[in-house]
Amino acid sequence: MPASTLQGTVSHYQQTTETSGFINQGQGQISTAQVLVFRVNNKPVSFKSSGGGSIGNGDQVTVIGSDKEGTFQATCMRNDSTGAVFYALVTPQYVGGVAGLLLGIPLSFALIGIPIVLLAAYLIYWGRNNANANKMLDATRAMGAIPAHAT
Repeated sequence: MPASTLQGTVSHYQQTTETSGFINQGQGQISTAQVLVFRVNNKPVSFKSSGGGSIGNGDQVTVIGSDKEGTFQATCMRNDSTGAVFYALVTPQYVGGVAGLLLGIPLSFALIGIPIVLLAAYLIYWGRNNANANKMLDATRAMGAIPAHAT
């Protein structure tokens, strides 16, 4: 689904922590992310971030993302009131995608590499979508969408 822009005033702000992963016999990996849930112009917005977010009720924000089941899933965000910017990650997806291609293409002849190549292609696609969302966020600044008092 193509990304779109949502701008307005934050209300109903809440922050939670999402934990995922596994531990098996003392080994494993656990990851946590901050999930910011709020409304912009009464539209529900969800934004996951590894480092939290600097927003609050009444702040003016610009979010880039897409609608999913009635909630705007933000990919990247800027607090226009404070100037804080939260870009989507791009480098890990590109690095994982290239590494997967380098590993998967030679293994494709043994068929085991085909799922690796497909995963690598998805990672590159995901990274490209994130890069486009970041560019859209920067373009809103270039178009003068940020109020004069926020710069």
